[in-house]
Amino acid sequence: MQKDVLEKPKLCLNSVNSLFSDTWELYQERFVLLIRIVLLPILVTILGYTISDLHLPFSRAESGAVLFVGWLLSIFNIVPIVFSLQNKTDVDDSYKAALPWVVPFAWLMILEILAVAGGFVMLIIPGIWKIFAFSFISYVFVIEGRRGLDVLQQSKNYIDGYWWAVVGRIILMGIFVMMAAALVQLLVAPTLGKVAGDIAAMILTLFTTPFTAIFGYNIYNNLKALKPELAEAPSAAAAANGGGFVKASVIVGVAALALAALVVIFFAWYGVAHSLHR
Repeated sequence: MQKDVLEKPKLCLNSVNSLFSDTWELYQERFVLLIRIVLLPILVTILGYTISDLHLPFSRAESGAVLFVGWLLSIFNIVPIVFSLQNKTDVDDSYKAALPWVVPFAWLMILEILAVAGGFVMLIIPGIWKIFAFSFISYVFVIEGRRGLDVLQQSKNYIDGYWWAVVGRIILMGIFVMMAAALVQLLVAPTLGKVAGDIAAMILTLFTTPFTAIFGYNIYNNLKALKPELAEAPSAAAAANGGGFVKASVIVGVAALALAALVVIFFAWYGVAHSLHR
């Protein structure tokens, strides 16, 4: 049998036009529901920013706390969004399903930060590579029910072999969102001021967040269809023959943060000791 008959041709991702078309179609279908899901964190963030920027009678600590809560809600908000996209649930059911996952998702975020930090410690390029390699962790976490390092490894597994195609699509979406935000600020800020322009850009995220979530959801499903054996594998690390690079990155990240903490403690101690001996 000839070699070209034996070799399995590599399948390609859906075209960019098809991706945007499918995203727009689902966006229109689920628009009102997804807007309601993302509304709370955006309102909290706008409230914190308004308190801080308009110098309302609140302390910096209070306005910072509101902003911090809004930031945390915005990060976690992807979980009920993905759950709703996958299961076609309403707002209440999506949040009820997501609430038990707060702690494991927070742990996943910590692992991602450590792995990316470890990548940057190794060299800048591995750090950038990991940012894109972990683009689908929210979808893997919610849809496949994986946890911890297995989520990071599975996201990396999906992007392997489709690196430039996936990265190109993510960057294209990023450019689209940044241009939309810049346009809104350009239209609002000159007449109503910088604060109004910033708030208008935040309000825009009410509409862009669901779109980008659907965009990622469609790429994830496309990759999953191209690599069905990964979704069926009980362990993402086993499917990748060990997945040592992700573990190594996390270990390096932990070591780097520990070293940084020791350096800070040493200089703080040295400063206190030096002042006492004066």
